[in-house]
Amino acid sequence: MIKIKFKNTLIRDFNEADINKSFLNALNNKRLNKFISTRRKKQSYKDALKYLNNAKKNNCIYLIVINTLQKKMVGTITVRKLKKNSYFLGYMVCNIKYIGGSYFFTSVNKVIKYISNNLKGKKIYADIAIKNLPSGFFLRKLGFSIIEKNKKKFIFLKKIK
Repeated sequence: MIKIKFKNTLIRDFNEADINKSFLNALNNKRLNKFISTRRKKQSYKDALKYLNNAKKNNCIYLIVINTLQKKMVGTITVRKLKKNSYFLGYMVCNIKYIGGSYFFTSVNKVIKYISNNLKGKKIYADIAIKNLPSGFFLRKLGFSIIEKNKKKFIFLKKIK
């Protein structure tokens, strides 16, 4: 069980109770989801639960970021183990007002520190759709470098010393 607390933030394991109307609205919000893989199909409770169960089955770390002051979901962060000391990072902001700000940046940075300190991660990968420039700047600000580019996406890597 993962629980990271700081300032007005709680990052913890995502669970079934987190699949609520607010979360489903974020998943289906065209301004928020235009670059995530599920954007082409309207997401239902059943779809979100299937994703959660699949993440658990495959030993993925699926986290929720909560603003404890406002008691609102800020976003989700997913960490998948690729191989020894190597992980893949995914994230989704669930509220427009947190895009580009320091709140979600700090939250993702705390998860990167968790990967380094607790999972002994040495390499963290992430990828973005080629048109998702804000996310590319976000990853660069987090210390990621572009290692590959193709027609559809950029692949990023952060090496941890």
